[in-house]
Amino acid sequence: MTPSKPLRTRRRSPGLAWLALAAWLVAVLTAAPARADHAARDIVVRLRGIFLDQTEKKVVARLDLTLPLHEWVDRQGEVKLEPRTGTGTAVVRGLDGRDEEIAFTARLTRFAGPPQDLPDGSRRWSLRGDLYLQARGRALVETEFCPELEVPPPGQTRTYEAPETWPEGDGAAEELGRAMLKLSQAGRGGGVIHGRDLWVRPVPAIPLLGVVHVIEVGSKPSAAGTTEREADQLLNRIQYVAADYARAVRDGQITNDLEYGEQVRLLQEASILADRLGVTEEARRLLVEVRKQVDWRSSPVEVAALCKRLEAELLATLGLLLSSPLPSSLAEVAPIYRAQCAACHGESGDGRGPSARDLEPPPRSFLDPAETAGMTPHRAYMALTSGVPGTAMAAFEEAIPLEQRWALAFYVLSLRHTDRSAAGLDAGRAVSLSLDELATSTDEALAARAAKAGDSGAAAEILAYFRSASGVEAAAASPFEPIRRDLRAAVSGEAEDAAVPLDRAQQALSALLPEVRRRDEAAADEAAAALDGVQKAVSSGAADTEIRRSAWSAFPALRRAELALQRPAPKRFLPGLAALLGLAAMAFIVLFTLAARRTSRLRAGTPSALASTSGSPS
Repeated sequence: MTPSKPLRTRRRSPGLAWLALAAWLVAVLTAAPARADHAARDIVVRLRGIFLDQTEKKVVARLDLTLPLHEWVDRQGEVKLEPRTGTGTAVVRGLDGRDEEIAFTARLTRFAGPPQDLPDGSRRWSLRGDLYLQARGRALVETEFCPELEVPPPGQTRTYEAPETWPEGDGAAEELGRAMLKLSQAGRGGGVIHGRDLWVRPVPAIPLLGVVHVIEVGSKPSAAGTTEREADQLLNRIQYVAADYARAVRDGQITNDLEYGEQVRLLQEASILADRLGVTEEARRLLVEVRKQVDWRSSPVEVAALCKRLEAELLATLGLLLSSPLPSSLAEVAPIYRAQCAACHGESGDGRGPSARDLEPPPRSFLDPAETAGMTPHRAYMALTSGVPGTAMAAFEEAIPLEQRWALAFYVLSLRHTDRSAAGLDAGRAVSLSLDELATSTDEALAARAAKAGDSGAAAEILAYFRSASGVEAAAASPFEPIRRDLRAAVSGEAEDAAVPLDRAQQALSALLPEVRRRDEAAADEAAAALDGVQKAVSSGAADTEIRRSAWSAFPALRRAELALQRPAPKRFLPGLAALLGLAAMAFIVLFTLAARRTSRLRAGTPSALASTSGSPS
């Protein structure tokens, strides 16, 4: 039998394979659209709208609106878009036929993605959301808003034509519907309103047909360090429900429809944010339970207790993603409070400013413990940054810089604490709190810490110190605060290159470790190992969850090192005494050596002495 010949494998030329791969890459790169800049940027959208009374066939409101959005890229390279609170004016026709101009705030409550990059460097977002407008503490209009935004590259603006006049009378609704359809087909339409209500003084409910459309879109690079983070928003929504749900429900009955609807909307947004952030299973379970209790109109005490548990879980697992407290001087921020806040909240913070009488709900009093219960500087900072839906509280993100917003947040919570004394100052200084702890603690939590620190009579004075400029500035002056900020920036996506803030944190810690080691060697070693662990996780390309877990576990180690550094260093001998002891030790060594030599000589001479004695005549 003829043996079978081995099969010959055909060897392909490696040169041809490389040429084919190169050709494919060239084809892909030349065919792919130019990607827009992936750096964070702020987007400004100008809108114009018209609302028609379907019964009277008359225009009842015209509005101009500026809606800010924020776009950034997370660590996985996914482009995200976050709505911010916008402002605008509406000319509303009242029952008496006269027009009245009303200032309002607006926010896009939800949207869809991901975006599409276009060949000219623009980026197209298909939005599917609700545009929520409010003025004088009540809903002006909530409309479905579904445009396609083509956002130009940073520094550029794209404009669209818009009609200056709108139809009224017979056929107005049909003509407005055709305009609405045309805008929708062009990707700029939205704002279809059927059977919704527009609230105008004196509060008639009017069935509307209207349209809101885009007239200008522009973008610019985002300022570093001012990004409102999703973790901030999630925590903020839970804190608001904990504090304000009691205004909407009592004894199982809804007492304020607008406020109750606001609580439901805040929890819906919280669920979306929780999904994006990938919170723990325990946090998900608690959030579902909170929503269930709100749907059942349960007791405000029960809902607040659940929210507190959820807040503690979020702080324990997402605290690293919160904005770093960065206040400027509290003393310097008082004029800003008078200029920006006193008109509503009053010069003293009593909530009785000259504009307060026209606002519903009324402005918060910072002097009333019931009004400030559950409030923290972090929550006040978020209110200043994003506004408060359902109230006249506007967003000040553009008007007030980041550091001054944080300073205002600490300042307003200091207004009711006037029990300050030298004894309280000394007792408060003895209790070390980090800036993070001050920013996320309620007065009730700080009062509990104060009660543990001293006798119950001094608790109010210690609490006053915690909230005072001295207490905040003492916490901010800690040399560990820059290390914590750099650690947050490295792992939260705020810094483009995580290695830069991590190296800075390593250098700052290395400078502090010798003094920490003198006081507590174990704490120094633990802090150094924790920061090394974060750096290794980042450099090895570990998953975000693992990096954040290692970074968050480093915070307690840094805190222990910080507390060790605040303890007195062990006492050293005086230099003169040390020198004297050294001389005494040297003298002892010299004397001991001489004595040893003498003893050895005596021992060496003993046999000869004995021999001479035995050889002598008797």
